[in-house]
Amino acid sequence: MTIDPELLIERQGDRYRWSFATKDGAFALLDKAAKFLGIDQSQLLVGFRTLDDGTCVLHDDRVGFESSDDSALITFKVPSTEAEIAGQIRRRFSTKGS
Repeated sequence: MTIDPELLIERQGDRYRWSFATKDGAFALLDKAAKFLGIDQSQLLVGFRTLDDGTCVLHDDRVGFESSDDSALITFKVPSTEAEIAGQIRRRFSTKGS
Protein backbone atom coordinates (compact mmCIF):
# COMPACT_ATOMS: atom_id res chain seq x y z
CA MET A 1 0.00 0.00 0.00
CA THR A 2 1.29 3.47 -0.84
CA ILE A 3 0.58 6.09 1.77
CA ASP A 4 0.40 9.73 0.83
CA PRO A 5 3.72 11.29 1.78
CA GLU A 6 2.36 14.50 3.37
CA LEU A 7 1.09 14.30 6.95
CA LEU A 8 0.29 16.77 9.70
CA ILE A 9 2.05 15.76 12.92
CA GLU A 10 0.90 17.45 16.13
CA ARG A 11 2.44 17.32 19.60
CA GLN A 12 0.79 18.08 22.93
CA GLY A 13 3.21 17.48 25.78
CA ASP A 14 4.54 13.96 25.24
CA ARG A 15 1.60 12.87 23.07
CA TYR A 16 1.52 12.94 19.28
CA ARG A 17 -1.17 12.52 16.65
CA TRP A 18 -1.08 12.50 12.88
CA SER A 19 -3.42 13.22 10.01
CA PHE A 20 -3.46 12.99 6.28
CA ALA A 21 -3.12 16.48 4.78
CA THR A 22 -4.24 17.92 1.46
CA LYS A 23 -4.84 21.30 -0.14
CA ASP A 24 -7.32 19.66 -2.52
CA GLY A 25 -10.31 20.01 -0.16
CA ALA A 26 -12.40 17.89 2.16
CA PHE A 27 -13.42 15.29 -0.45
CA ALA A 28 -9.78 14.58 -1.31
CA LEU A 29 -9.11 14.12 2.42
CA LEU A 30 -12.00 11.66 2.66
CA ASP A 31 -10.63 9.82 -0.38
CA LYS A 32 -7.16 9.49 1.19
CA ALA A 33 -8.60 8.15 4.44
CA ALA A 34 -10.86 5.65 2.65
CA LYS A 35 -8.00 4.38 0.48
CA PHE A 36 -5.78 3.99 3.56
CA LEU A 37 -8.52 1.95 5.27
CA GLY A 38 -9.31 -0.03 2.12
CA ILE A 39 -12.99 0.92 2.10
CA ASP A 40 -15.36 2.83 -0.14
CA GLN A 41 -15.77 6.54 0.62
CA SER A 42 -19.50 6.03 1.21
CA GLN A 43 -18.65 3.87 4.24
CA LEU A 44 -16.67 6.60 5.98
CA LEU A 45 -17.53 9.78 7.84
CA VAL A 46 -14.59 11.94 8.89
CA GLY A 47 -14.30 15.19 10.78
CA PHE A 48 -11.86 17.72 9.39
CA ARG A 49 -10.56 21.23 9.84
CA THR A 50 -8.88 23.63 7.47
CA LEU A 51 -5.55 25.17 8.47
CA ASP A 52 -4.74 28.84 7.81
CA ASP A 53 -2.87 27.92 4.61
CA GLY A 54 -5.89 26.04 3.18
CA THR A 55 -4.66 22.53 4.05
CA CYS A 56 -7.45 20.14 5.12
CA VAL A 57 -6.62 17.67 7.92
CA LEU A 58 -8.56 15.04 9.86
CA HIS A 59 -9.94 16.38 13.14
CA ASP A 60 -12.06 15.06 16.00
CA ASP A 61 -12.86 17.39 18.89
CA ARG A 62 -13.85 14.47 21.12
CA VAL A 63 -10.35 13.08 21.67
CA GLY A 64 -9.16 15.46 24.42
CA PHE A 65 -6.43 16.94 22.25
CA GLU A 66 -7.98 20.36 21.72
CA SER A 67 -4.83 22.24 20.79
CA SER A 68 -1.27 21.28 20.06
CA ASP A 69 1.93 22.69 21.53
CA ASP A 70 3.57 22.32 18.13
CA SER A 71 2.67 21.00 14.70
CA ALA A 72 4.31 20.44 11.35
CA LEU A 73 3.34 19.41 7.85
CA ILE A 74 5.97 16.84 6.96
CA THR A 75 6.54 15.29 3.55
CA PHE A 76 8.04 11.80 3.72
CA LYS A 77 9.94 9.89 1.04
CA VAL A 78 7.97 7.04 -0.47
CA PRO A 79 8.83 4.39 0.42
CA SER A 80 10.20 5.09 3.90
CA THR A 81 10.93 2.72 6.73
CA GLU A 82 9.33 3.13 10.14
CA ALA A 83 12.74 4.17 11.54
CA GLU A 84 13.18 6.85 8.83
CA ILE A 85 9.73 8.29 9.52
CA ALA A 86 10.26 8.28 13.30
CA GLY A 87 13.67 9.94 12.84
CA GLN A 88 12.24 12.66 10.61
CA ILE A 89 9.51 13.42 13.16
CA ARG A 90 12.00 13.49 16.06
CA ARG A 91 14.36 15.79 14.15
CA ARG A 92 11.56 18.19 13.23
CA PHE A 93 10.28 18.56 16.77
CA SER A 94 13.70 18.64 18.42
CA THR A 95 14.70 21.65 16.24
CA LYS A 96 11.95 23.73 17.84
CA GLY A 97 13.45 23.37 21.33
CA SER A 98 10.37 21.60 22.67
